[in-house]
Amino acid sequence: MTDSPPATHEEYRHELRRLAADVERPFERKLSEALALGCSYLGVEMGFLTRIADDIQETVAVEGENHLIRDGHAWPMSASYCQRVLEEDGPFETTNAMQSDEIPALATNTFEVETYLGTPVSAGTDIYGTLCFADEDQREEPFSPAESEFVEELADWLGRELTHHAVRRDLEAQNEQLEHFIRTIGHDLQNPLAVVRANLELLDTEYDDERITMALAGVDETEALLEEVMEYAEGHRDEREQISLGAVARKAWETVASDAATLNVTTDTTVSARRWRLRQLFENLFENSITHAGADVTVTLAAGDDWFRVCDDGPGFPDTAEDITSAGVTTHEDGTGFGLAIVERIADAHDWTVELTSEDGACVVLTGVAFPELEADDSGNMR
Repeated sequence: MTDSPPATHEEYRHELRRLAADVERPFERKLSEALALGCSYLGVEMGFLTRIADDIQETVAVEGENHLIRDGHAWPMSASYCQRVLEEDGPFETTNAMQSDEIPALATNTFEVETYLGTPVSAGTDIYGTLCFADEDQREEPFSPAESEFVEELADWLGRELTHHAVRRDLEAQNEQLEHFIRTIGHDLQNPLAVVRANLELLDTEYDDERITMALAGVDETEALLEEVMEYAEGHRDEREQISLGAVARKAWETVASDAATLNVTTDTTVSARRWRLRQLFENLFENSITHAGADVTVTLAAGDDWFRVCDDGPGFPDTAEDITSAGVTTHEDGTGFGLAIVERIADAHDWTVELTSEDGACVVLTGVAFPELEADDSGNMR
């Protein structure tokens, strides 16, 4: 919040929107500051967010003090001012609750609140609870339409945030189920692959056939991919390691390149990265080059102090290159246009920056890259 309180309705709305747009601030802190902002604007002593389930109302967050309304406290809806909010299916207010017959006597006798303004908070299509502002003293004037509008805008924002958190929790639960499935399938595939490998190796000793060699290479590739997928499922997706930039690039090249295409690796440096994500980055860059520059393209990988780049000898990027990573474009009828968008997401996950140039063909430069020196193990080998 600002050093001095806002003065006008528009200034309060601006402060609320600035607070809501602050993606760096934790939601719990934003909620507390938003409740304090509402109290300041409405001139009341407390604001609070509640959750309602099975006719029980529980306080989720409170700004201000009341002898009963505190974090985590719960009570029946029948003893609640918020019952009127649900009955109205919208905002409800009173400035003299003790003399009003609209609030149950049980509620006024319990909480001793005279001034009250509450509105529903929805998460998705369901009612989550209520957003309330209250004071134990009477308010001289009714709440203005602008003040009610402010509270409704705050409730709408809270509903969006709560929906986002609910979706995120659901996705995390689905990811756990998916990871369990991957681990199960991965273990089930290991034995059949071992049988295939054993039989191919027997055949390889009896017959000099290039097709058997190619099949064994395919088994190697499948086992390596399976290992990476299982590592991902085991929760290692956020772990970086020191890996050879050129080795990962060559592995990715084997997956996507045509016989006529050429990869020129001019660096043997190592990089701190997530192996499977770095390989995915290279695969997308190589596929772009082959698609747009032709099957006989030459692609060069080079690196500097804190950058590496992948360049081809094709015609370069189109005039809309500045939009490629954000929206995805393609100059080829079979292209999805999302290759470089994927590259940018992988770069962001590593805190790298993507730059596009067309000096001598299409060139993708990744900057802000850490290149740690390989350390020697006890036997003197580099790892």
